Amino acid sequence: MTVDDYADYERRVNRQRLSRAGGVWWRQVRPFFHRPLFLFRDHPPEVELPWGARWVGGAQHPVGPETPANSRLPLLVWDPVPGYSLDAERGNVRREIKRGLGRYEIRIVPDAGVLTREGHPLYLEFIERTQYQVNRARVEPAYFAQWSGEVFARPHPRVLGAYHEGRLEAVSITFRVVEVLYYSVYFGGGSALRNCAADAMIHAIKVGAAADPEVRYVFSAVGGMPRGLDFFYLRRGFRYLERPARVRGNALTLSLIRRWKPDWHRKLTNELGGERASGVDSREGGCRPAAGGTTSLWAPDSAERGVHH
Repeated sequence: MTVDDYADYERRVNRQRLSRAGGVWWRQVRPFFHRPLFLFRDHPPEVELPWGARWVGGAQHPVGPETPANSRLPLLVWDPVPGYSLDAERGNVRREIKRGLGRYEIRIVPDAGVLTREGHPLYLEFIERTQYQVNRARVEPAYFAQWSGEVFARPHPRVLGAYHEGRLEAVSITFRVVEVLYYSVYFGGGSALRNCAADAMIHAIKVGAAADPEVRYVFSAVGGMPRGLDFFYLRRGFRYLERPARVRGNALTLSLIRRWKPDWHRKLTNELGGERASGVDSREGGCRPAAGGTTSLWAPDSAERGVHH
């Protein structure tokens, strides 16, 4: 996808609130607070902000290394390694991947009908277990069917399924934006959680990314996910790509946050802070769900983040 394609996907498929200013697509991650939709591109220090960010709230955007920064964006990425194989993983992670691959065949979900018919019960089980809040409208069969149709109506997304004895037990969606492969959606039933479907899925995605010379990063999420779910990815070879960034916006609003919400301000400017990648549903912690962790000023409300969304 181009960034414009990505914006169209997010608006139409995932009903994201986007705006365009200064030639940049912006996502509203909190009321009147924005970030660029595509976080892997530097922006001038005075790039035009959306109206709400300029006059009411604020925005955070990556800047080049030569530009003074007042915050950072820690992006959880995996760097494709040519010739990547299962042998490259650490012993305990390798065992979990083998367990997942021993049970599941990872293959393409053929069409929207299959995703709707077999995926919706998994999604309901996933929501019931995790109490995940974002995109809860998909619990309605008609809405889920519409969403499935919109995903398959576009040429870019790749919908993968973890199949056991011909039965779908987990789903993931990936797509590439410029040089970044987004691990955008994951959901699965309880059996998938117990049997390492997420580990098998990530391994399959790594194999595909390593074989594509145009992929520079596999992107999971902005760091700082609740329940310690960053660790799920760090344990599986992801790392923090620290992007210097600037926080700008309405001076009075930012001053009030600094004075009356110092924890918000600290997260905004110094700590790992975490909004999910687009379209992002939750991803669980594979065979061993993570616990603990922190929340962020920028994070959409969610009971669970991890093997995305």
